[in-house]
Amino acid sequence: MINICEKRIIDDVDTIQVGCYYDVINLHKYPEELACQILKKLIEWACQPQNETPILLARKKIDEINKDWLKHCLLDVAKECIDFSDYWEYSRLLELIVCVIPELKSEALQLCEDSEDEDIREVLENYKET
Repeated sequence: MINICEKRIIDDVDTIQVGCYYDVINLHKYPEELACQILKKLIEWACQPQNETPILLARKKIDEINKDWLKHCLLDVAKECIDFSDYWEYSRLLELIVCVIPELKSEALQLCEDSEDEDIREVLENYKET
């Protein structure tokens, strides 16, 4: 049974391509623009909500995506939808990366290394230590 949070994610992703939520394992086979739009929606769900449930559901779905394709696209797509001056979104993005594509952690940390925001600096320090 699908819970209400997952239903919201499915409905949102389905605005791009009906049924693609259940086919993310083949996302790398989609036309690149379409695949990136779908990934963008999933990244937004994994990084922007304040509630843990949609964040974890979106992370799990992103984890189903082909890792080689994801390595190539994740950060570029994240740059389109994540507010890197918002510590919450940036923290959730780093959590996503560490869970799904840890090889991108160093590159993701570099995205905000020049930030003067105290909260962002704290996030950077926390992730540099892990």
